[in-house]
Order: sequence, then structure tokens, then C-alpha cells
Amino acid sequence: MRAHLPTVTIPCSQRKPLKRLVAAAFSEKNRIAPYLSAEYRRAQFCEDDALPEDTVAVGREVSYRLDWGTPTPHRTLVYPGAFFDEETQISLFSPIGTALLGLKVGDRTDVFLAPTGFHGLQVASVKKGEDQKTLPQVKILASDFDRLVALAESASDTMADTASFLRRELERAVIISDTQKPSVQMGSRVSFRDHDGGRARDVRLVYPAQSDPQGGCVSILTPVGSALIGLEPGATMTWRDRSGRIKEMTVLSVH
Repeated sequence: MRAHLPTVTIPCSQRKPLKRLVAAAFSEKNRIAPYLSAEYRRAQFCEDDALPEDTVAVGREVSYRLDWGTPTPHRTLVYPGAFFDEETQISLFSPIGTALLGLKVGDRTDVFLAPTGFHGLQVASVKKGEDQKTLPQVKILASDFDRLVALAESASDTMADTASFLRRELERAVIISDTQKPSVQMGSRVSFRDHDGGRARDVRLVYPAQSDPQGGCVSILTPVGSALIGLEPGATMTWRDRSGRIKEMTVLSVH
């Protein structure tokens, strides 16, 4: 047992997503659950703009040393739903990811890695990732949230990429009351501009059973539907279409 635990500092915007992630880890009987829960419970939270630049957070790139060796290349710490490339990302559902969360440059701690046991871990460098700079805030109604989570889980086998994208958006979402509707919600009529050619589109965001592309009803289980959920007018979002192309759009209005 180590004598001293370094301070864990987490931005307030990540408090609720992390709480939900801890609950999901226990529900899935993920081995990381007790460790992630312990780090969450001992964390101190600060306003997002007060988070020091040298502190590890979801969306930031981090380099670290194991057993005081050579620093690793920078990789981005991400929620598990957004994890798809181990060469450029570190999942929070990993021992390294959980150990790094909230630490600052120079902090040292221990991490258990099977099958070799405990290793020394030190944060070498932290920098803001591109996603951290550009992702707009997502706000989702409390009455829709649980159904959307279940929908993403049910589609994880048949529509893996879209389900993963939707899970990422849900994990970082701010839950709002049903009396607040400033953003794109299920059933919303939304106008947005596709930056490819500048064309404006007017669609309604719906659950899969109500999907009707010809009639302007876009399913939440499509790349563009998952990208739209929770956005406010003026927000610009980057996403990948089914062919893998990176696209960008700006929400013009929500009704």
C-alpha cells in the first residue's frame, strides 16, 4: 500500500458523466469498477476554466512513464464509448486510464497491470487534445436519457460505430429538466447547415421506429442523428458519416 495518494482534480462538467460511468462499470461487472469508484470518491472538483493545464482530464493528451522509464507518446484519455484506437487513445476503463485521471505533471502513483503486478506510474506531460477544444456542449432531457442509453447498448453489436458515437455523446452530456428545451431533443425539428457545399437541411430527430429519411425524419441511430442530439443553435459539430468521411455541421435553429 502506498503511503501517499496524489490529489485527483476533475472538472465539474465531467462529474456527472463519471458518476454514470462508475455505475455502468459496476453494472457490467467490469474489474476496473472498484478502482474507478475509489478515485472518483476521493477527487476534488473545480470549475472547468480553473482546471490547471498540466492536469490529466478526459479529452486531454497525456504522456507517462512506467517504472520511471522513457515517456510514452501522447495519447488522448477518452470515455470507453469513444475508444477505438489504442495507439492514440487511453480508455478510462483501463488501469492506466483510471490511474492517470486527475493527476498533474510530475505526480507519481502505482498501477496494477496483469499479469506483472504493480508498476510505478508518473505523469510526464499533458496537453489539450483537439477534441477537447472543439466538442460543443450536449444537453439531454432527463426523460429521454435512460431510453437513449438502452438504445445505444442494444445497437452495440449491429451498429457498433454509431452506437459507440452515441454512447460518447451520452457520457459527456449534461442532463436537464423536461422544462428546459434549448437544444436538439428527441422529436425536435432542427435546421442545420452541412459545411460540405453549405447546404441547409431541415429534419426531425426521431427514434428508429419513426425513421423516414424521405419525409425528413432522421433516426438517432444514424451518424448525423447521434451528432445532432443535445446541440444548441450556433453549435458546430464534427462527425464521421457511414463511409468514414469527416463532416462538419452547424445548428441553425431548433423547434
